[in-house]
Amino acid sequence: MKLKDKWALVTGGSRGIGRGICFELAREGCNIIVNYVSSTDKAIKTVTEIKCLGVDAYALKADVSDRDAVNKMFKIISERNELDIVIGNAGVVEMQPFLEITKEAWDFQININLVGSFNIGQEAAKNFAEQGYKGVKQRACAGPSEGKKGMERNEMLVKTVREAVGDNISIMIDPYMSWAEIDYAVEMIKRLDKYNLDWVEEPLLPDDFEGYKYLRSKVETPIAAGEHEFTKFGHKDLIVNRVVDIIQPDIRRMGGLTEAKKVATLAEAFGIPYAPHVAYAETIHLVVSCPMVRWAEDICVPSWEKEKQEGGFSDAYIIGAPKAENGFIEVDDTKPGLGIELNMEVIEKLRI
Repeated sequence: MKLKDKWALVTGGSRGIGRGICFELAREGCNIIVNYVSSTDKAIKTVTEIKCLGVDAYALKADVSDRDAVNKMFKIISERNELDIVIGNAGVVEMQPFLEITKEAWDFQININLVGSFNIGQEAAKNFAEQGYKGVKQRACAGPSEGKKGMERNEMLVKTVREAVGDNISIMIDPYMSWAEIDYAVEMIKRLDKYNLDWVEEPLLPDDFEGYKYLRSKVETPIAAGEHEFTKFGHKDLIVNRVVDIIQPDIRRMGGLTEAKKVATLAEAFGIPYAPHVAYAETIHLVVSCPMVRWAEDICVPSWEKEKQEGGFSDAYIIGAPKAENGFIEVDDTKPGLGIELNMEVIEKLRI
């Protein structure tokens, strides 16, 4: 077993994605420390089931947005001399400040493997800036169900990244439709206005046009949306009715280059900035041909993770996918079409 006798701390490990991660690690022989916030019964049940897989496990209650609670939790772990892996459960914990707090508190060396966190921490944000990226985007970590405490966590994430990169790097946040209660979205974004975000991305459900218009009237931070509109008609409604500040079509969801170019022309006519969702090879060609494009989005990783990076899902089927260098992606105009090739060796293996 790959992780036999290792110890992993899984934040939010008693439910959802975190619970699933615990069991996958345990099947590889890893001992588990289950961090949880509220439900002791669920944590005990999770620990009991993990032990049935033949590894050791125990639960620690701590709200990872509370620095004192984090320090106490790590003190317990360090006294036992246990910890090889730290896993942030789907962005619940803002990883790097979380680790820096403990290193300041104790001279305790930990073999850290950052796995599973969608949020970018302080060191990752600095690293992206050093790689030449002019902006960084992070996922929100809490929604309406977590109330004021969740708002504090979201604000902490944004504050940490702003402090890390300074005022000359753009930052954005993506709640991915999770702030769908309009009053919550208004209050949450007002808390973030002071951090000078370039935008809040898709805070509401895609079809809530009236909600978006109301939200724009109440907050200073620009609002971006559009990745879940699939035709020029839906984007037309967003643009013509001034529903959002920035339009974000996803070229693979909306029918390809032709439809995306039509939306770009409409955005240009109405003076709406255009920031396509995810820099696929075809998106890069769209970007360089459209004067209204403000940003192209790259799925970036810290430099210390690049050697371990295996690429995204589609990279296995593509040869010559564009890569960012110094924060920019260069289009190779010596190659035909999109400048990429299909990896037929891989594709043939999937033939039915």
